[in-house]
Amino acid sequence: MIFDMDQLSLRQSLEIDHNTVASFYGAGGKTSLLLKLASEISEGGKKVLLTTTTKMYAPEGLPLFTLDSTQDVFTALREHFNNNRIAVLADSILVDGKLCGIEASLVKELHDFLKVGTLVEADGARGRSLKGYRDNEPVIPECSSLVIPVIGADALNFVIDEESVHCAAELLKAVPAASKGSKITEDIIAESFIYMGRLGKSQAKAAKIFYLLNKADKLTNFNYTALELLSRLKNNDHKATALLLTEAKNSNPVPGYFSCGSDSARPHVSSVVMAAGESKRMGKDKLNLPINGMSMLEATLKNLYDAGIKDIVVVVQPGSKWLKTVDRKIYKVVENQKYKSGMAESLKAGLNAVDHRSQGVIFSLADQPLVPPKLYSDLIDFYSTRLDLVTFPVYKEKRGNPVIFDRRTWPILQKLAGDQGGRAIIETLPESKIGFMETDYKAVVLDIDTPGDYKAIIKRI
Repeated sequence: MIFDMDQLSLRQSLEIDHNTVASFYGAGGKTSLLLKLASEISEGGKKVLLTTTTKMYAPEGLPLFTLDSTQDVFTALREHFNNNRIAVLADSILVDGKLCGIEASLVKELHDFLKVGTLVEADGARGRSLKGYRDNEPVIPECSSLVIPVIGADALNFVIDEESVHCAAELLKAVPAASKGSKITEDIIAESFIYMGRLGKSQAKAAKIFYLLNKADKLTNFNYTALELLSRLKNNDHKATALLLTEAKNSNPVPGYFSCGSDSARPHVSSVVMAAGESKRMGKDKLNLPINGMSMLEATLKNLYDAGIKDIVVVVQPGSKWLKTVDRKIYKVVENQKYKSGMAESLKAGLNAVDHRSQGVIFSLADQPLVPPKLYSDLIDFYSTRLDLVTFPVYKEKRGNPVIFDRRTWPILQKLAGDQGGRAIIETLPESKIGFMETDYKAVVLDIDTPGDYKAIIKRI
């Protein structure tokens, strides 16, 4: 069983709440993404209205309201939402079974009246994964708080013609890198996103932009495509929030999250510090032992902070003294209620608390206070240029800690049990998916489990 993680959901990644009006447009699985997001919102206990300003197929199994069949659809919807969490609204049902869209101006009235999250399909693509735009598209409500251009990853390496690209002539006019008969590349995908972003912002000026490259499971090289797109989409003129690589039909649909702002020189990486052990071999709480004028845990946390890591999660035992002494303004502290069950529960408790914007997480051992800030920074830099599923330091051919796990591995980590750690999944990965960073820091292979280890470390200092 693969566990659903909130950090890997569309709802969390797009920061959806009841005030959100999100307009999806483009090609490559918009409807599937809308339905997945609507399901996540509903299953999370919130209410959501799904509608269209153009045409879409009626979603199966969802309650449908139409303007031409209900005298007062506003009241009917409000009564429906008293006891239900999800509904679909259209103007009417066409002869071919498609839903005819409502006027874009009506979306704000509905949203203000119902006060529920509202998802809008704002154009059509006739089953293609990339499209150009005629003058009347997309039809985005001005009140949209999110505009979400969508492109299907399976468009890569197709040629640009009317069979593979909807409204290909319009795309060729708008995207300088495109030419008729040429292959669709990451350059063309990036320019298409920027072109679509401008269209979205021209109609909903206050909206945030999230680019979605859907069907990420179809990519032949996830790492290369993600890094190429990110390098082209950073700091563009309409300031998109993030590039998401998505798989609408996956239970964890956002395997890629890459911020596009000026502070995004590299993908976000969080840290989880494992500090819930029982120190049985030491005979006392080893994390309280002094190192360089501070406790061992404090020294480890300071090194992570000095490395510039913004999201640091500390996992401790219930009732631990560290709940009071660790600075909550800087660090997140979570209790592992199942700490006696083994390392896996601490790993999962920490993972469930990391920032949803992070692409990777460093699992740091609290008893490695000599790992310097530069090692953490070097490891993140190394990972950021490659996006390997797992990245760790190597000292004289010996693998060490800390280790970075890409978010694509997080659902697998959630399956661990007992004293299994991340190394349990490393053994299942091909070497081509693992990053080995050579380092001169011996500290990556040193930890402190016994009084003898501690004496040796003090002597080394």
